[in-house]
Amino acid sequence: MAISFLQRPNNQFTSAQASLQTNITAMTAGSVLVVFGIVDNATGITSITVTDSAGDTYTVGVNLTVVAIAGGTADFFYGAFFAPTTGATFVKVTYNGGTSPTFGSLVVWEIAGLTSATFDKTARANGLNGTNPDSGSSGTLSASAEAAICYVGIVNTMTGGSAGTGWSNFSVIPNIGDAYEERVVASNAAINGTATAPAGSGDWESHLITIMSASVVPDMPYQPNYQRAPILAQ
Repeated sequence: MAISFLQRPNNQFTSAQASLQTNITAMTAGSVLVVFGIVDNATGITSITVTDSAGDTYTVGVNLTVVAIAGGTADFFYGAFFAPTTGATFVKVTYNGGTSPTFGSLVVWEIAGLTSATFDKTARANGLNGTNPDSGSSGTLSASAEAAICYVGIVNTMTGGSAGTGWSNFSVIPNIGDAYEERVVASNAAINGTATAPAGSGDWESHLITIMSASVVPDMPYQPNYQRAPILAQ
């Protein structure tokens, strides 16, 4: 089966709450669920718990890590349910410790056509208002067919904007103003997570993640290459 994206719902909040749930259409047998979110880190939360409606095993990609824009006032995280129960209907993140955060987002991609899926490559970069988001290069992919997602955090609210070359299903999250997109790659050539941001969108941070079938063994064990980037001056 060829790799394909079946759905990509999101949810968000802009006033204090202790958890966030993104509902999905009952998922198809054999698909995987990949999750990416951001959350306010100014209220002292210390960890998150990510669950789905069936209580499936969640694989952490990156736990709470500071977003290096807007003074570092948000954390990002991502992970996946690589063997979810057919028919799962939601993914939920619960914020632990401190007081309830005041904003956050949660995007869920359902991806079909992957066998024993695993994360492969990541890239992350930030830039200033007036430039277009670009995650930087993934480096050579480990497989000739992979799924890729890109999440762009924006300081201000993005209105408009468009997917980068080769990317599709560009979506802007209401109220939060961040954006995300996806693509299926058909070679192991390096890719960048790119998009076009309208003037005035503000400083940005672009995150690229690729997912492959585990029947193809990566050159090196999976290790996120995320490191805390310098926080841009405001």
